[in-house]
Amino acid sequence: LKPEECALLLGHGIGLTDIVKGQAGMDRDVTFRGAGVAEFRSRILRYRPGIVCFNGKRAAREFLGRETIEFGLQPERVGDTRLSVAPSTSGAASRWWSIEPWRELARLVKGGH
Repeated sequence: LKPEECALLLGHGIGLTDIVKGQAGMDRDVTFRGAGVAEFRSRILRYRPGIVCFNGKRAAREFLGRETIEFGLQPERVGDTRLSVAPSTSGAASRWWSIEPWRELARLVKGGH
């Protein structure tokens, strides 16, 4: 989908959210203290999505509470929900960007392994 088609996401079973509310900007400028990790975990348990994908490693580190994060499917789950991490789509992260974790996510969403 193109950015202007974001209203179509729910029709594809895709939702977007963040764990830091009321802030925007580069990860280094965002204060993650007080991030809504518990609230997000609660929403995952309530709505039970098949997969949650973190757009970049920083939010995944904060959510999972560990420093080392690799792209792709994570060993942790929240209830039955699988967790994945893909490279940030931010232009500022383009130096580290790779399509492969996003392709793996697409395979997982389509029911592949």
